Parts: sequence; structure tokens; C-alpha cells
Amino acid sequence: MLGDERFDLPQYFDLGVYWVSYLDDFQARCYIGTAAVRLSPWECRRLLGNVALCGGEGLRLHRDRPR
Repeated sequence: MLGDERFDLPQYFDLGVYWVSYLDDFQARCYIGTAAVRLSPWECRRLLGNVALCGGEGLRLHRDRPR
């Protein structure tokens, strides 16, 4: 125990149900718009790692032609 405070879990609290509900709400708020962004290959790899946390929904990649 970190301190003297006690926390009593509500009698009918179900952590699994709560967590699924929280994740559903989080994913619903993840996608809020569209943007066209130009990235270097390094930045693209970094972005893909973060987008994976939101399920990658709505992500489209387009590679520019070399100049």
C-alpha cells in the first residue's frame, strides 16, 4: 500500500467489461479527420508504429515519384 487511503472496489465492477468499453470509446475518438502529409522514410516508419496503436484504420500511403 502506498498510503493510508483505502479504495473499495464497487461490488459489481467488472474490469474486463470496463476495459473493453474504454478501448471502444478510445478507438471511436482516434479518427477525427483527414490530412495529406509528406514524410521522409524514417518519419513514415515512426508514424506507422504510432498508427498501429489506433488499429491503422483510415491510413492510406502514397509514394511520390522520384524527382
